[in-house]
Amino acid sequence: MIKNEAMGWRSLVLGLTTVGALWSVACTERVGSEDINIGDGDGDGDGDGDGDGDGDGAVYAVFSATRAAGQSDTTLSAALKVGGPQSNVYVEIEGDDQLYGLHNGTRIELPPVANIIDPDLITYGDDFADIAPGDSLALVFQRGESVYDETTVTMPAAPTLASPADGATFRIDEDLVLTWAAEAGTNIVATLDGTCIEEYITDAAADEGTVTIPAGTLQEESEAPGQACDVLVELRRTTPGSADPVFQGGSIRAEAEATLTLTRAP
Repeated sequence: MIKNEAMGWRSLVLGLTTVGALWSVACTERVGSEDINIGDGDGDGDGDGDGDGDGDGAVYAVFSATRAAGQSDTTLSAALKVGGPQSNVYVEIEGDDQLYGLHNGTRIELPPVANIIDPDLITYGDDFADIAPGDSLALVFQRGESVYDETTVTMPAAPTLASPADGATFRIDEDLVLTWAAEAGTNIVATLDGTCIEEYITDAAADEGTVTIPAGTLQEESEAPGQACDVLVELRRTTPGSADPVFQGGSIRAEAEATLTLTRAP
């Protein structure tokens, strides 16, 4: 009886989870760019990545440049949303409206990105091989003769780790100090994960070239007490950008990642 009741509750929870996921997808909407006002001057354009953008019909810009560890290509991704950062209403560029990028002032195309799971989640982007640290990137919305090109960000360099060396051994009951060459104007997040420790992510902080993970901060996986394992350390350096004043804020950033593998001593 108890087993059957447990199985019944489990089925109910799984069913509700599935319905919730489908409802989430179904709630995504799209609107044509010709049906919204862009360029009426009511945006605040703070571009700090957390603008409220909550005005009715306000357009919020999303633009990112990401270079994963070990990759030569940089992925650019862009979207416009109506109603702010939490909105699920995405703008589809149509008619004579244009959305494209600039790389060091040269136009680059950002084609639509197909999303077979949720076709209404409209994003634009592509991979580019020639984007280097220090390069300027911009997202441009153009309507007729009006060009809004002040959504900008600068590509950072991936961190170059000085210590510890790749493959080094550490203990979770001792301080772990990571060091690298700092880059002014950027933020750093470190992530550590392995089969014998729980994933740990540091808070985003100004890049000062070092981060210390105090002894006892990393926790063992309950199924691997006292075991050794490889721990992947990822350093993600982010440069915040700014949104064009035509938009009501935006999440604008460029980031580059570096990784190394350490061994957790038992």
